[in-house]
Amino acid sequence: KKTYNLAGEPLTYNEIINQICKKLNKKIIKIYLPLGLMKVLVGIYEKIVPRPLITVEQINNLIQQKRIIDITKARKDLNFNPASFENNI
Repeated sequence: KKTYNLAGEPLTYNEIINQICKKLNKKIIKIYLPLGLMKVLVGIYEKIVPRPLITVEQINNLIQQKRIIDITKARKDLNFNPASFENNI
């Protein structure tokens, strides 16, 4: 009758992309746009494309600060030790 948080390491979008590219041995060029402009462009894109690949909601989720989830109880009670994202891709 306990609840446990099971989470891995908190990663930013850039960290995820960098790790995937490293594993694939690929180099990419990142183009950074102002957030406001990106939201406007994606908002227009969402209205035009029936099944958009990205939405304004997803952008908002990506820019949120890292949330650290406490996994202390899971480590203690369940011997939980999360695998790293980098090792599992």
